[in-house]
Amino acid sequence: MAIDLAAIRKKLNQLSGQNSKKNAMWRPEEGSETTVRLIAYPNNDGQPFKELMFYYNIPGQRGLLAPSQFGERDPVQELINKLRDEGTKESYEMAKKLYPKMRVYAAVIVRGEEDKGVQLWGFGKLVYQKLLGI
Repeated sequence: MAIDLAAIRKKLNQLSGQNSKKNAMWRPEEGSETTVRLIAYPNNDGQPFKELMFYYNIPGQRGLLAPSQFGERDPVQELINKLRDEGTKESYEMAKKLYPKMRVYAAVIVRGEEDKGVQLWGFGKLVYQKLLGI
């Protein structure tokens, strides 16, 4: 069997970070109608949606995945609890800003763009509620 040099180059580009992650993420264009096929995540009880909690108001971070959702020690959640326990209005307001926010991801195949393969669609709680309603 011959060595597949194209496959080796592709793998090298994946490992070296030369392939853009933008290709894996999908976002619907505003004002246009798109048909997508939802694909269930493995080890997610056949559900097409993956709910994740992120901290967004941490300085120097775009979005920090909350370790508490995986049963890990969570220093940010500990800080939130400490601020709530103080009981002052200022500490409550600061704790409120630190609460994690839900972000939901769905693996989709976009009709007409099947050649791009499976893409990830990330959205917030309101879109998630509308999709569950359908």
